[in-house]
Amino acid sequence: MNKKVWGYLLLGLILALGIWLRTYNLPERYGFGWDQQDDAVKVMKMVNRESFTLIGPRVAGPNSFFVPAWHYYFLVPFYYLGNGSPWSGLAASLFVGMGTVLGYYFTAKKLWGEKVGLLAAWGGTLAFSIVSWNVMYTPVLTILVFYLGNRMFEDKKYVLPAIILAFFAGTTHLVPASLLVMILLGTLFLKTKPKLKSVLLGLLLGSLSLLPLLIFDIRHDFLNTKKIMEFVGEQGSSGGEKFNLLAWRAYYRGFSFMTGFDFSKIWFVAERVALVLFVLAGILLEKNRKKGWWYLIWFVLPAIILLFYHQNIPEYYFGVPIALLPIFIAKSAVKNKGVWAILFLLVVSVVQVKRMVSERSVPSLTDKIAIVNFMIEYSQNRKFNFSYNVPFGDESGYPFLFSWLKKEPTTTNDSRLYTLITLPEKPGERVIYSRVGLGILER
Repeated sequence: MNKKVWGYLLLGLILALGIWLRTYNLPERYGFGWDQQDDAVKVMKMVNRESFTLIGPRVAGPNSFFVPAWHYYFLVPFYYLGNGSPWSGLAASLFVGMGTVLGYYFTAKKLWGEKVGLLAAWGGTLAFSIVSWNVMYTPVLTILVFYLGNRMFEDKKYVLPAIILAFFAGTTHLVPASLLVMILLGTLFLKTKPKLKSVLLGLLLGSLSLLPLLIFDIRHDFLNTKKIMEFVGEQGSSGGEKFNLLAWRAYYRGFSFMTGFDFSKIWFVAERVALVLFVLAGILLEKNRKKGWWYLIWFVLPAIILLFYHQNIPEYYFGVPIALLPIFIAKSAVKNKGVWAILFLLVVSVVQVKRMVSERSVPSLTDKIAIVNFMIEYSQNRKFNFSYNVPFGDESGYPFLFSWLKKEPTTTNDSRLYTLITLPEKPGERVIYSRVGLGILER
């Protein structure tokens, strides 16, 4: 067989590994929390033609501003084809995840060849998440913008699509918002600078992705614009602190393939040292010095920007540089025949398989469906009220599941009251059903 056939065979094996990692014991690993319920409620209103939304999820806090509803629009066909099933979001997440793996392959292959593409796809298939939310697009959007950014160093005609896509990416969440800055800074390194009108045209066309928000604001006295201004003002008035130095700690913790990994283990430090070396190698091996400096900006700029973000900074806020790790692992392998990259990816593969086998979302969507099904069957078509006495946030998901199964609790005086509690129950309480540390209490 020729090299091309071998390449596609290896890609097929990598994709098979990716599907297996994402689907093994899936019913016990997929959670259905606040974000997933909110998505399902908003999307099903569009599927059922009850209402059409212009605004998407909130970002940066429960009382902050909205982004456009692109995430909801993307989910519509999945919920439509899934007849409103709560598993529809998972299908969308798997679709995006495997598309991201292909993005790693084709981007690295186009830029540096088949071997780098395969190594990047291997790394990409290991850096997986099955959570369905509006941050799940960050890796694939980052990869595509990174590709267009590289191509604009060869031909300035790529500046326009790079700006448009980077602008759109920033309307999906705060996480990829730095991509537009990356591209604009990249134009300063180009040998042949783009014309100002090309840059302005890109910004104008990119801003069309904000059109749903503009329509919403015009209809609602510029509510979202006011929320954005409040958010910006909060970052400026930080109580005397100029910089949020915790941003660097969050970056360090997030600089990994292992989401949710035990930070106390030696691997946690060793992995980061290896990743930093791979990134430095990928930068130093770049023959185009200006492009090498641009690569460095990709990894430094988000950390600098988030120094000015005076709120809690989750690790996923550094999704833009972290999304490039598989590419830089693969790129660093160019000069040493991939030996160190292959060894590293083999170790990561073992760790990720171990994580996948033991990983469980408690309670998972399967658990929540079982609890709701029991409640519906136990009520025997009688009216019932269902309350929650669990930690904040753990009550999420159940209201949509009752609606999906077409038996919703009522609040009338003749409704029997049941409460979801965290076990163990208190003396004298009557638990009629229990599952994964949760119990249904009959009042």
